[in-house]
Amino acid sequence: MHLAIFHDEHLNILLYNQRGRNIPADFVASTMLYGFTGDVIIVRVHVRHALNEKLLLRGGHMGYSVAPSFRSQGYGLLLARAGLKYLKENLKIKNVLITCDAENISSIKIIEKLGARLENIIPDSQGVATRRYWV
Repeated sequence: MHLAIFHDEHLNILLYNQRGRNIPADFVASTMLYGFTGDVIIVRVHVRHALNEKLLLRGGHMGYSVAPSFRSQGYGLLLARAGLKYLKENLKIKNVLITCDAENISSIKIIEKLGARLENIIPDSQGVATRRYWV
């Protein structure tokens, strides 16, 4: 019973985020895409419908995460491609910004396999070097 309530609440939060309702002032509308194996979430991509000042510097239009035991198996690239397709086809965003830590070799490889072009490397608000790509 408690799990079902949590699940319903989570789905409501995702729906509100997608519609841009009841979100913090510094957030934008967003959609979460998930990749499963069976009933286990193995990868997710957070697709942001627009950029604000904060996301323009770090975060971009999408961020993704792969469960540790499923990394280096192509799932990150697969869902990143799905996120890019969603942004371009569903949201009609022509120029998609994707960022990552300058030291995150796995993300760099995924982003570059998407055909993204490195614009620059800048420090974020905590001084972490951030690579900014456009595709």
